[in-house]
Amino acid sequence: MASIQSGELFFALVNGVIVSLVVTAVFLLMYRRAVARTMRTASASGGIPEAASPLATPTVDGGADGPGLDRGIAASDPDRLARVAGRTRRSIAVAYGCAFALSTLLLHAPTLDGLWGESTDGLGLLRALAWWLPVWCSTLFILAALLHLGRRDTWTAVAGALVAGAAFSVLMPTGIRLTTGAPLGPELLVNAGYFAMAFALNGAMPAVLVYLTGRPRLRNVMPLVLVMVMSLSLVVATVFHVFVQLFAGSGPLEPTLARRAAMAIGPSTLVLLLALPAGWLAWRGTARLAERYRARRFSDMQLLADAWWGVIVAFSLAGLWQYGGALALGCTAAAWASYFIVVRVLLRVQGAGAGAGGPSLLLLRVFGHQSRTERLFDVVAARWRFTGPVAMIAGADLALRSIDVDEALAFAHGEIESSYVADREGLQRRLAGLQGRVDPDGRYRVEEFFCFDDTWRATLQALLAHSEVVLMDLRGFTADNTGCRFELEQLGRLGRLQRCVFIADRDTDRALALQALLQGAGTASAPAAHWIDLAVDDDAALRRLRETLWTVAAGR
Repeated sequence: MASIQSGELFFALVNGVIVSLVVTAVFLLMYRRAVARTMRTASASGGIPEAASPLATPTVDGGADGPGLDRGIAASDPDRLARVAGRTRRSIAVAYGCAFALSTLLLHAPTLDGLWGESTDGLGLLRALAWWLPVWCSTLFILAALLHLGRRDTWTAVAGALVAGAAFSVLMPTGIRLTTGAPLGPELLVNAGYFAMAFALNGAMPAVLVYLTGRPRLRNVMPLVLVMVMSLSLVVATVFHVFVQLFAGSGPLEPTLARRAAMAIGPSTLVLLLALPAGWLAWRGTARLAERYRARRFSDMQLLADAWWGVIVAFSLAGLWQYGGALALGCTAAAWASYFIVVRVLLRVQGAGAGAGGPSLLLLRVFGHQSRTERLFDVVAARWRFTGPVAMIAGADLALRSIDVDEALAFAHGEIESSYVADREGLQRRLAGLQGRVDPDGRYRVEEFFCFDDTWRATLQALLAHSEVVLMDLRGFTADNTGCRFELEQLGRLGRLQRCVFIADRDTDRALALQALLQGAGTASAPAAHWIDLAVDDDAALRRLRETLWTVAAGR
């Protein structure tokens, strides 16, 4: 292993990422088809009877009838909810920013040590800092993904970091020359260009990695696939390197025992023999991850960030190999361990996982509009997770957005129906996830309710009774959407329309929607509800939608 070349490691890691993308895409395609097929079938238990009062209907102030709709939210206000979400995001930014700072220092320790040691004017520390700064700034792409920043906000943050770093690279030596009496010159401005080049070179990998593997339709499964595929890729690279070393040379080779064994086994057989235990260990590792995920030891975004940083650390191994295998392995191991520990410690110190429970959001929509619904989920539901849990009835349109570690492994084991609500007891167990439990990073979860054709109506009734805020996307709603009409009738029957926000566009049959609400409420007067026109997903309309949801959650 010590004699393996850095190019071999780099080639193996690149192949691992590429194969992971292909495997993930195929896996998710099969998963989406399985969800669409299973949700049209009937449950083996005969379904769940619809009831006038499904399960335990919560009251506004809690008590014997249920956990309480507000859980203290009514005494709140929209600004407080926004501050809670902002505080959670700041905690994540601080924890990961500090972890990346220390990890990049350790990851590039040999280079920084060389810059420091070669300095003869006592300014080695500042030179090392100037070299390290663009490396750390390049992690902004991962931070932006963790905070669910939009594309514009992401590039604004990157541009701000570039300008600040370039200014620092010019002002720092300028200050040194002023204090030492050295003359100033235009060559100092070249430092800004050097910083920009270093930022671009170091930021290329995180940016490409986040863009390729962080696509919303891929990122929930990608970490699991990366763990398995890249482990196997390194095994393959190591085996073929051993074969090359055994038979290297231009002269006659001595028929040693190792060469005879290698010829008898063959490279393909040896790869298979070593890949099987490596694959088994990787599979067991993913199963262990699923267990820890169910126990809420980490969030889905934490797992994704760990996978991203693990890939970056692994690629850095190839660059560090020039310093020797032992030093390269030591630096990468220390960099990964420091990142992992610092993130967990700082999140706990800041109390990120100590949330008392936020308002739950139920997302309903017109099925059949995948891209539009996914866009709404990304910009609204994903950000709501900093405020409270999100619940929804699963469908093929959001199957790729909301799949988690547990569901992915259940499908891989051929047990997809284990995730489905099949009876009343299973529904009660799933409803427990709406009680506001928070992950260690302060983020709440998306509780996806997979339903059979004869269990979704009872599940909907229970979710309506156990959710503080209901967001219903009625864009494109017509008389053909009988399922949405049933949902509207149930909303009217519960008399909680002041807790509902409806999204409409020019294709929405508002008259039919109001008729369904009135029919459910059993009244002739127009029900009070919040309507948002969202014909185009512009930033202003989406911001207004989020503010309306906070207002509704606060009971205003």
